[in-house]
Amino acid sequence: MWVVYAILCAGALVLVVAAKKEVKRSVRKLSECPCPSCGVAYGYWTAAQARERHIAQCEEIQRGRPGYRINFVREWEVECLACGALGYYGFENNRLRGSQELIRGE
Repeated sequence: MWVVYAILCAGALVLVVAAKKEVKRSVRKLSECPCPSCGVAYGYWTAAQARERHIAQCEEIQRGRPGYRINFVREWEVECLACGALGYYGFENNRLRGSQELIRGE
């Protein structure tokens, strides 16, 4: 019985570590991306803040609708510190879109 419990705990620990590693990788990838408007890399602080804002927005929406299952947008909105342009980083596919792409419908 203890062996099964130990295996389950080890499996859960592996999943937690893998998830944290994936988040760090996504933040690092975004930090290295150039702004679609001016070409300046976002930087780690800007990328981390974009992730934190996304989490805060999702939590706020969820608190307003307890009991509902909400399918959140899987993009972090990121604002370039150099030019102020908005970008949208798809953290599941590691793709960055600029606000101009949204206007053109791409």
